Amino acid sequence: MNDSIFAEIEDRAHIIVGREAWLRSNDDPDVEKSVNNAIIFLCKINKKLRRPYVTGGTTANPETVLTLYWRINNAIRLMELYVSFLLNGTCRISWIEPNGASKQVEDLSLLETINFDVPKKVRDLRRDASKFTDDKFRRFNAHF
Repeated sequence: MNDSIFAEIEDRAHIIVGREAWLRSNDDPDVEKSVNNAIIFLCKINKKLRRPYVTGGTTANPETVLTLYWRINNAIRLMELYVSFLLNGTCRISWIEPNGASKQVEDLSLLETINFDVPKKVRDLRRDASKFTDDKFRRFNAHF
């Protein structure tokens, strides 16, 4: 990963977006722990995935300091896998299955988040998305 993503993580962690946006304190230890956890996580999966998208917290969900996510799109469906770093020091992993069902695992430690094998899950979703597209196109085209 290049240094620009680490700067983006630091910036996004302090911004709460929404109707009445606000900034987190620069010296909040909970925010710094979440930032450090995100950086450690990215360093552990460094060469296994492309660069993630990064978002910060929202006024509707301020306990989320930041979220890293990977997007898997095909002609029919958009799927994403999110890794969120929370104020309480835990992590949450959530994703959309090819059938549209939402799944999530909450209250994970940093070690549990790393051991979840996010790169494998993203590869599996990408593989499943391509199967889903092929099946749907065959059924769709059969009607014409």
